[in-house]
Amino acid sequence: MKQEWSKSYLVQPQDHLQSHLLKSQKKFVPSYERESCPLSMSLLIGWEYARIWRKERDEFVRARVTRNKPKKIKNDYNKWLEKRKTKMIKTCGPKL
Repeated sequence: MKQEWSKSYLVQPQDHLQSHLLKSQKKFVPSYERESCPLSMSLLIGWEYARIWRKERDEFVRARVTRNKPKKIKNDYNKWLEKRKTKMIKTCGPKL
């Protein structure tokens, strides 16, 4: 009996609950996995796919970091101090 090898995929149960945040994130898939032609053994042995995967993964991570970078608000200390100033209370009449 001849056995064939194929790529394994993660299978989750149908009723498995996931966070909406996990679904919204785009997952990394290298370009050679999106192609319909089979993988070349010579490129596999020569680590060409590893080089392609690493280059595309670095670009993917760099793009995600710049997209998700937190927005910084410039501090306005003068406005902060104005809000916290004590107010002078004016009184009528002579001071004692």
